[in-house]
Amino acid sequence: GNGYTESEYIGRIIRDAADDPMVDAIVLRINSPGGTPAGAQEIVADLQYVREKKPVVVSMGDVTTSSAYYVSAFADRIYASPDTLSGGIGTAWVFTDISRWMDEKNLSVVVWSNPEA
Repeated sequence: GNGYTESEYIGRIIRDAADDPMVDAIVLRINSPGGTPAGAQEIVADLQYVREKKPVVVSMGDVTTSSAYYVSAFADRIYASPDTLSGGIGTAWVFTDISRWMDEKNLSVVVWSNPEA
């Protein structure tokens, strides 16, 4: 609603379309100033799944910047109007490196991924 959608919703729709034998390609119409890096990474992971099965095409709307531009880069083909405002305008994700502290405390990190999710 209100012109916004969530990465989980988009991911579910494009994965379902990728698995549908009646669908020949996925076309995403993107008209967004961006979003969160985490949401973009989730959509990119879904697009990588889709691209193993079908071509992905992005049609850029009026604005496709920041995270929306990042997501678009994972398509097989991108179409944009000469008037489309597109580009990476500075998405930053800052991390603190606590690896030395974790070593001192004898702590480690285990990353578990469920490819079925």
